[in-house]
Amino acid sequence: MRLVCLSDQHGHLPDLPEGDVLVLGGDLCPIDDHAIPVQAAWLDGPFRSWLEGAGFAHVVGIAGNHDFVFEAGREPRDLPWNYLRDGAVGIAGVSFYGFPWTPILGPWAFEATPGQMQEHLAHLTAAPDVLVAHGPPGGCLDRTWRGERVGSLEVREAVLHHAPRLVVSGHIHESHGRARLGCSDVVNASLLNERYEPVFAPVVIDLPVE
Repeated sequence: MRLVCLSDQHGHLPDLPEGDVLVLGGDLCPIDDHAIPVQAAWLDGPFRSWLEGAGFAHVVGIAGNHDFVFEAGREPRDLPWNYLRDGAVGIAGVSFYGFPWTPILGPWAFEATPGQMQEHLAHLTAAPDVLVAHGPPGGCLDRTWRGERVGSLEVREAVLHHAPRLVVSGHIHESHGRARLGCSDVVNASLLNERYEPVFAPVVIDLPVE
């Protein structure tokens, strides 16, 4: 199964390589206006057209900390994708779990204290093949340009405990790349760099179907 992964689009709708499943790791909406009606209109217009024209049989996506419209439950409900918020979907025998929550960095959407992160992760009761988490695990592809590690230690513990085959994240743009954590491959698939410039390409992962 070929996965095409990207996160932190912030309104950018890039051309995509071919694949079986498009995986979107959150921070979808444009950065210039966080008003919920504006985000809803963008999702129902440009974003919908982009998804419909992308040519993927399956799309899996989550929200990120800039996507206030999803936190408010005001997103269009008939978009052509599998939207996951603390939930799972199976596609051709591969399970995907979506987790939008991140540690508190400011007055953003889907932020949580360590205790709240543990409460949300309690919904993850079985190991998914692919964990789509907006924020990276603590200590793995989570270093800011200032050198600070800002990933979630609770997500790290969940990854080490459940050992998903793949973790797709973003959030920390400048840590775009691939790494290994325990038995899991981890991808930070941010499209933008720390200056919010779209300099990275979508990450293509060939995931064997067992």
